Amino acid sequence: MAPDHAHTAAIRIDAPAAFAFACLSDPRQVGRWALGCMDLRPAGAEGVWRGHSLLDGAEGFVEIRPRPDL
Repeated sequence: MAPDHAHTAAIRIDAPAAFAFACLSDPRQVGRWALGCMDLRPAGAEGVWRGHSLLDGAEGFVEIRPRPDL
């Protein structure tokens, strides 16, 4: 996949916002909805996680810093 492209999907769910936010910001759950971030594990720096893409197996890093106040 070219670096300027992304796979996207959307779904509407019937859940309280706080529950959805908690699920979407939990690194243990990210692979359930972001196929490029499977099996996340701490990468050293606080809030930085390492995983792999289910699409091509490439290693990737994500930074997760939840801000429920926004």
